[in-house]
Amino acid sequence: MTIVKDSHTIKGVFIRIRHEIPELLLLEHKVREDTAPQKRGGKFKEWPRWGFPGGKVESDEDLILTLIRETWEEIHLPLSAEMFNEEHTVHCEVKPSLRAGYDTHQDHYKFALLPPETEIAEVESDNDEIVRGQFFPLDKIPTPDDPLPFTRNQLRGLVEMLRHLIGKVENADKWLATVEKWAYPYLGSRK
Repeated sequence: MTIVKDSHTIKGVFIRIRHEIPELLLLEHKVREDTAPQKRGGKFKEWPRWGFPGGKVESDEDLILTLIRETWEEIHLPLSAEMFNEEHTVHCEVKPSLRAGYDTHQDHYKFALLPPETEIAEVESDNDEIVRGQFFPLDKIPTPDDPLPFTRNQLRGLVEMLRHLIGKVENADKWLATVEKWAYPYLGSRK
């Protein structure tokens, strides 16, 4: 009998509403050759990109605890389990894993509405993964074509989360319409 090993990551879709404008929290990640290489011209290079807070789920953690831990490690933003509604979770399709030692991989997304006064402190200098955090109005999220992109895969996760929130979170339908308006060209593109 073959034992199937799988990996899971959790990503946080965090929105704050300031002056009636919904803003999405993104982190500038440094993607390194040893964790997620991007092949360009036959060589592997380090490349920066925007993405969600979050990370790998450890075997003894649930999704919320992992997200709380990872967000604290990445940008020292304190979260609590009470901020998360259990039904505000999207599980993306299981796919073959590119991580060594795993057979499959699944991404999970959790939503939380952050208080409007939420600010991101300067990232600690010893953090070798995250450069900075920034809130973006939903119509100004970096596109996959920008020099510092928000990836198509995570854009699809954001759209799926916003679709999931319609009827559950006030204004989620408007948020989705705003994101889909500029994201439409990228949603049908290859990952």
